[in-house]
Amino acid sequence: MSPHAKKIILPNYLLSLIAIVILFVDFQAQYLVFTLLGYLIFGVVGNFIGFHRYLTHQSFEVNKVFHYLFVVLGSLTGQGSPIFWTALHLHHHRNSDTEVDVHSPIKGFWESSLLWQIRGNLHTLKGLIAPRYMYKDRVIKFLHNHYYKVYWAAGLIIAFIDIKLFLYFFILGGYFCTALADNISNYCFHSNKFGYRSYDTKDQSRNVPLISILTLGAGWHNNHHWDPKNYTFKVKKYELDPSAWLIDFIKK
Repeated sequence: MSPHAKKIILPNYLLSLIAIVILFVDFQAQYLVFTLLGYLIFGVVGNFIGFHRYLTHQSFEVNKVFHYLFVVLGSLTGQGSPIFWTALHLHHHRNSDTEVDVHSPIKGFWESSLLWQIRGNLHTLKGLIAPRYMYKDRVIKFLHNHYYKVYWAAGLIIAFIDIKLFLYFFILGGYFCTALADNISNYCFHSNKFGYRSYDTKDQSRNVPLISILTLGAGWHNNHHWDPKNYTFKVKKYELDPSAWLIDFIKK
């Protein structure tokens, strides 16, 4: 079992289960509000926009404030350090739909969605190369070297402020919903059982409308694989990409 599974996945899934049980036993609307806000702030802004479109593909530029906001928020989703996440995603683009891609749907749903994170130490996977600029950024290097400590330190601070904010904003919204969206996407985005293709890319990437709704624009995956450097994934009029609207507002 990987260190990531022991230090992030297992404790977070246990805490998520506790949060869901409490939600059913003692339902309060604020729990859902906290969860939604956590998913939007950490998942959509931190992961889908920050780690993916900004750090990995460098598809737009922002000032230093937003740069570090993306770096920190993305790190607090529990999906890996900025360097690791970026390197793994670039590895995915180079090896999509091959046995080399660790979360390819050709290996089955569970392997492509969850088990790849549990097996072995992916941080030592050969061929993981992040952009050089990331190794020169002191904050990014710090977050990479002390990833687990930073993640749980942030969680403890939030728990000290409000335990419900910790369970729903940080864990259920920030981690669980983000991980769920990522895991399902890994399978659906390259499975011919879902969506459609607008471009004849070298892989089997798909546009999946439902996932695009849930991720505020990240579901137009075939469009993205056709032009990874484009910060907007929208091509056709009906392919809405709310994340790109935010990028339009903050980019240089």
